[in-house]
Amino acid sequence: MTKALMATALVAFVALAYVALMPLNASAQTPMSLSVNINNTAGSVTVSNLYYYLKLDLKDGARAEAWLVNVTTPALLPLVPTGSLVTPTPLLAISSPNSTEVTLPGNLEQANWVASVVSSSPTSETIMLTPAGNETYPFNLVEYVTVSSLLPYMKVLIVVANKGTAPASGVLAYGIGSAGLTGSWRAAVELENGSNGSYSIIGLSNATSASGQALTASAVYFNESGAPLAAIGLSYVSPQASFEFLEGKLFGLNESQAFIVGLFSIPELQPGESYKVSFEAFAIGFNPFELASTGSLEVAQQLYPNITSRVPATMNVDGVTSYLNSQISSLNSSLNSVEQEVNNLSAKLYYYERQLEVANNAEGYYRHLATRGGLLAGGMFIVGVVIGVLGGAYLLSPRGVERRQPARKK
Repeated sequence: MTKALMATALVAFVALAYVALMPLNASAQTPMSLSVNINNTAGSVTVSNLYYYLKLDLKDGARAEAWLVNVTTPALLPLVPTGSLVTPTPLLAISSPNSTEVTLPGNLEQANWVASVVSSSPTSETIMLTPAGNETYPFNLVEYVTVSSLLPYMKVLIVVANKGTAPASGVLAYGIGSAGLTGSWRAAVELENGSNGSYSIIGLSNATSASGQALTASAVYFNESGAPLAAIGLSYVSPQASFEFLEGKLFGLNESQAFIVGLFSIPELQPGESYKVSFEAFAIGFNPFELASTGSLEVAQQLYPNITSRVPATMNVDGVTSYLNSQISSLNSSLNSVEQEVNNLSAKLYYYERQLEVANNAEGYYRHLATRGGLLAGGMFIVGVVIGVLGGAYLLSPRGVERRQPARKK
């Protein structure tokens, strides 16, 4: 075995040892991954990332038949229990033309919808949702939802166009809701004061509303022990809106529900004109970092003044440190094992090199002997031939014959 071959074998072994020492599921551990699956034939849209799992039923109003929120790893809180269609969320409704009121949940909650991905990036997908029929005529309604692997909220853009032949105005409603949880809800809206740029936070009780330029409107879920576990709501709303908090048995359904609903006034649109509303919709675990990302930290603090005490628990410093220490210890052990194996292989490599050197020396020695032996044999053969020729010539010569004749008797 040559030195180059031995070195290649050593590198290959080290690489295989490293792969073998990796966790079996390391390649599958992609915590910031995003999964979007659309199946219009089956009538479903599923979205999942680190923060939530959402499944919509396109054949029944594009409402959630499952909405699970990652509140504390690995626990998932079912804001909408899996397989349930009693909660019209996300809720989207539009009034009849030139009306100032919108019926909730509205006819879109029983309509068929169609979905498609209209843009993609390495970290996000934008889904376009449209009603399959003409339930909203003369309004044409298109909803764009952008989901990301890096964000706990969804970016929503709703475009309403007048496809009729006469001017039309109306009201658009969008809501985030939950059902089936045992506990209580508290809600509030953070409004920006246009005069001096300050803001105010207004608490909402059941069936109350607040109007203005909303920074965020959210409802916080408290379990039976009084601990906040999750929050739902809307934030960074583009136009002024009226936000209403609805709790209890709503929409004629026998479910304990909680909704934050935004009501947007659609101005009079001429035929062909459109109106846009954008905001962020979220259903998140109740921790300071996710709440801050949605702009809801101040509202959450208003509803739960002890939120700052949750920072260490949310960060889980001790747990993270312990986990990292264990990983470091495991890696050190693996490194020691690999180093020991490398040392063993180095010793073997040295041994084989010495053996190869001995073999090369022996090969040279025997080659030398073989060469020398060949020369001696050739020389002796030549000498033998010469002696034989000379001897034969002597014996066959007349003098030789003559000398060999016996003496005659006298």
